[in-house]
Amino acid sequence: TCTPYDGPEQDVLGRYATVAMAWGIDPIIRVTADCPLLDPEVVTALWEQWNTHPGLDHLGIEGTWADGQDCEIFSRAALLDAHHEATAASDREHVTPFLWRQPHRFHCATLPCERDCAWQQYSVDTPEDLVLAEALVTAGFQRAGFYHGWRDIDDLLTGDAALRAMHDRRPPRNHRYVQQVAQEHYRSEVLTWETLRYGGTR
Repeated sequence: TCTPYDGPEQDVLGRYATVAMAWGIDPIIRVTADCPLLDPEVVTALWEQWNTHPGLDHLGIEGTWADGQDCEIFSRAALLDAHHEATAASDREHVTPFLWRQPHRFHCATLPCERDCAWQQYSVDTPEDLVLAEALVTAGFQRAGFYHGWRDIDDLLTGDAALRAMHDRRPPRNHRYVQQVAQEHYRSEVLTWETLRYGGTR
């Protein structure tokens, strides 16, 4: 069943909370439309870790995963806490920072990656990103057939000079979110996604 919900465009957290309450969903698995190359294997591994670690409030991917394999799981109780308390625009728009920024309050964990793909970005936010994603899909089909996954993308970006050149023209990872947080908190130091999400460690 697919039921559309017409909520505030920038309050994605509010939309998630409304749907979770309406349908009684718990936990919630979040995948995003800007990650069309998300490997189902990653979602399955995340789900398996969630089920073998009871009591988690939030489970995301470790910083060694590529930007483009983003997915996460969180409890309805934690989601509703965020919905009722979060006021920053960045927290409302991006759904879960309110949770993973407070590990002292919420029980959070991350799924490790067997390779270090932290330098890779193939999420889709611009027309240029879509061109890269399409090139990766085409090369992936040629390399491994229909069921190619994140390891094939890693191999392609590592071994194909043309694809790597397209990839390396991208701006820093999640730069718009980083700019939004800096503006909200009037922070003058140099911020990165890694420092905001993982405290500068991977």
